[in-house]
Amino acid sequence: MLTADQARTIANQWRPRFADEASFDQSWLRFFDMVGDPTAEKLHNWLAKDQAKDEIKHAGIVQEPLLPTRQSADLDAKIQAAVDARVEPRHDCWQCGKFEDERAGETCGNPRWHLPNAHMAASPAPDGWKRIA
Repeated sequence: MLTADQARTIANQWRPRFADEASFDQSWLRFFDMVGDPTAEKLHNWLAKDQAKDEIKHAGIVQEPLLPTRQSADLDAKIQAAVDARVEPRHDCWQCGKFEDERAGETCGNPRWHLPNAHMAASPAPDGWKRIA
């Protein structure tokens, strides 16, 4: 039977040989799930086979270089200035074709979509009409 000290020693010996920590953890857990009577010799044999497979599997995987997480304050300021200088796009009405910041025409069936109709002062009432204030 495998003792905790033996397991710890074997883990410390084999962990650096694997391509990454996750591969070692997966092999380690699979061993204890599948082997009924774990011994040091069985664990060594198991890890040797899995490490050989892991080495072959990761031989063709190219590691991407880590990108810097922090940029210079000057570059951050330039990026923020470029974002602030962007012109907001204008959207046109799907019914009348005028832009949302233009007044809707008489023929537009979607006048509430045009921003000035909702946010600008009301247009004067036609002659003969009374406006409720």
